[in-house]
Amino acid sequence: MIFVCIAYEAVQQHTAGFLCLQVALILVATQNTLYIICSGQGYDFLGGTKNTARVAMTYLVLLLIISSFKITATIYVVGHAVGAPWTLKASGIGDLVVGRVVDLIWMVFNAGIPLLVAYIRAKNEAPLEIVITCPNWDDYVDSDETAPLAGGAASHTKYETYVQEAI
Repeated sequence: MIFVCIAYEAVQQHTAGFLCLQVALILVATQNTLYIICSGQGYDFLGGTKNTARVAMTYLVLLLIISSFKITATIYVVGHAVGAPWTLKASGIGDLVVGRVVDLIWMVFNAGIPLLVAYIRAKNEAPLEIVITCPNWDDYVDSDETAPLAGGAASHTKYETYVQEAI
């Protein structure tokens, strides 16, 4: 819906699609973080398994906090077709409004940090190996798989002979 419904023509429909994307990104980041915690992964530069779990839990808590603000603001837009009043207030950080600050922090937690974590995991974990094998031919030599095809149920002739007679 983000790409089908133009934002300035159908803001609620456009934002509903974006809301679904936000929820998906949050769920993926949560799942990846929980995988690191539950599998007991540890990185030396973070101080081992225990500190890796602490950093991951801190990230997860902060992700869910900022995401609650972002999702709340997006749900308001879907329901009212305008930004939530609290998102339009001055943030005290230059000319930025609160909604823009929330957006920037949310993007760091849902785009920046997951990209960094993926890079770190790619450098520290064994790569996925895919092996394609073929069954051993000797397993099929004495089976029905190697028997010649018969042409017709009543004739019991080889298929090739049956085709030759038909031509």
